This record gives sequence, C-alpha cells and structure tokens, in this order.
Amino acid sequence: MTVPQPLTPFVRFLAGVSYIPGGARFLLMNRSLWPSALSPIVVAAGLLVVGVFMGAFWAAWLQQSLFGESMRHIPVWFSFVVLTGLWAGSLAAGAIVALAVAFVLLGPLFERLSQKVEELSGVSQGRSKGLRWELAQSAKTALYFALSAPVAMLLGLIPFLGPALALLFTGHRVAFENTDAVLLRRGLAFGERRDFHRRFRPETLGFGVAAMLLFPIMNVFAVPIFVVAATRLVLDLEAVSQEPPEEETAAILAAEEIG
Repeated sequence: MTVPQPLTPFVRFLAGVSYIPGGARFLLMNRSLWPSALSPIVVAAGLLVVGVFMGAFWAAWLQQSLFGESMRHIPVWFSFVVLTGLWAGSLAAGAIVALAVAFVLLGPLFERLSQKVEELSGVSQGRSKGLRWELAQSAKTALYFALSAPVAMLLGLIPFLGPALALLFTGHRVAFENTDAVLLRRGLAFGERRDFHRRFRPETLGFGVAAMLLFPIMNVFAVPIFVVAATRLVLDLEAVSQEPPEEETAAILAAEEIG
C-alpha cells in the first residue's frame, strides 16, 4: 500500500475510520467469533435504541422548556441551527449513556470477544493487575462517562459548530469506552489510557466518529463490531507505539491492507 506523505492528522483520522469496516470484515471472516458476538447483540442493541429515544426525549423537553413559543419569533435559519445543535447534542448524550450501561452489564461478554480477537491475531494476553485493580479502574471510567453526557448536550447548543463538536466529543468517548478493556489487560491505569488516546488522537477519533455515523446502518450488529474493531485498533497501535511518531500511521495503514 502506498502511504500518502506527509502523514497529516486527516490521513491518520481516515486510518482510524477504516477500522470499523475492517472490524466488520474480520468478524464476518472468522466464524469462531460468532457465538461470542451474537450473545450480547440483543441486549446491547436494545440499550442503544433506548439511549437514542432517551436523547430524543431530552431534546424535545429542552426545546419546549428553553425556547417554547419564542422559536416562532426568530429567523428560520437561526431556529434550524439551534435545534440541529440541540438534537445532535441530546442524541449524542443518549448514545454515551447507553454504551456506558451496555459495557457495564455486558462487560464479561465483550471481554471474551475481545480476547478471542487477540488469540486469532496471534497476540498474547495482556498484563492485568488483578480483578480489584480492574474494578477500581472501571469505576473511574464509569465516572468519566457519567460526566460526559451533559457536556455533549451543552456542546450541541453552540451555534453552528455544535453538531460537529458534539459528534467529535462523543466519538472520542466511544473510542475510549470500546478500547478500555483491551488497555486494562495491558495494565494501563486511567491516566495512561488517556495518554494513549492523546498520542493517537486522530486514529482513535476517526474510529469513534465512524462508529457513531455508521451505527444506524449496522444496527443490532454495531456493538460487537465496535469491540472487534477496537481490539484490532489497539493491537496495531500497540505494535507501533515504540516507533517514531512519523512512522505510526504508516504501520497502521500497512497492517490494514486488504488481503
């Protein structure tokens, strides 16, 4: 594969995006993953649907409470901008809450699926520091997500930029949640996991944004695909984490070459 030079943040972002369809293909081609992927599908999909409807309910309630009849007295274009941001932020908040609940309730099932992806990729298991340590770290992640939902809603209220900012913010949180178990198995504390995402921000952001945008298309299969794709993303990023920064995306793109 020819890697574009220079490796701009946008190219790295696209590399992250590629892991969602790549994860779907990997899941489809490896039938041994299907039992582990199918078991949590119904519950996870149901929670995501509930989250989206909950976000829509928040948006309708906020629209009525904050604006009410005043929307009739402002220009149509400005009303469109405000309401688009409000709904984008509310739906993003609902998705964050739903994914957080899904990973709490179905964590062991997702963990098993992620471990099987590692086995098929020929990677040894991580260096977890024990169940007690993992529970403490998971609690920090849960708090991190609990504080994220209102932020996503507030970002959506920013005129013009709100929908894009809410999408980027939610994409980052989705990437963080989906890669959390894999990084925990590596013995990375909460701060170290944040550093990981900071170093590979374009790739993980591309992954998260693609996950949010493609969820309506993938529907019930979305969450297992996210888990598979996130595991493969971490494995590739981990493989190049000791390389010079300018070589990182080249290695990732080469690892994702079809065939």
